[in-house]
Amino acid sequence: MSPAWARWAEAVQKRPWAAIALSLVILLGLALPALHMRLGSADAGLDPPGTTTRESYDLIAEGFGAGTSGSFLLAAELPRPGDAAALRRIADAVARDPGVAEVTPPQLSKDGAIATIVMYPKSGPREEATTRLLERLRGEVLPPVARETGAQVFVGGQVASQEDFTRVIADKLPLFVGAVVLLSAL
Repeated sequence: MSPAWARWAEAVQKRPWAAIALSLVILLGLALPALHMRLGSADAGLDPPGTTTRESYDLIAEGFGAGTSGSFLLAAELPRPGDAAALRRIADAVARDPGVAEVTPPQLSKDGAIATIVMYPKSGPREEATTRLLERLRGEVLPPVARETGAQVFVGGQVASQEDFTRVIADKLPLFVGAVVLLSAL
């Protein structure tokens, strides 16, 4: 063993708790950026400039707004088939949110029991504002309208699905990291 490693080993043996504390501080410092990490799927907006998919994405965002590529699909189970008043209240409540750019007219199923509404956010699919909009819709905007109308309203679409999947992964990440560290220690 080299003299430097021998001195290091002696120092750790003299003050093991200090070595553990210092190691933890260093590891936590290195892991700190992970607390602000945004998980998600890549879209064409991350493609290299000049590629056809990126040019298309940029043209659509420029012409129609950043949220055009990240629409939400609202599915409403109506209390009565063809309940136009309930649909109007749902669409109006969503349209009033400051993060919403556009709400399309509701489309009824053949039997009139279910309707879909497409909603476009002002922000792009990967932006934090879109995530906050999804949380507001699910937590603040739609529950009161659903109680008042008797309709059940669900928010879906590609962006909502990616956010839900990301949340599941993020919730399981500490368990996964803990298992890897434990197995590595063994």
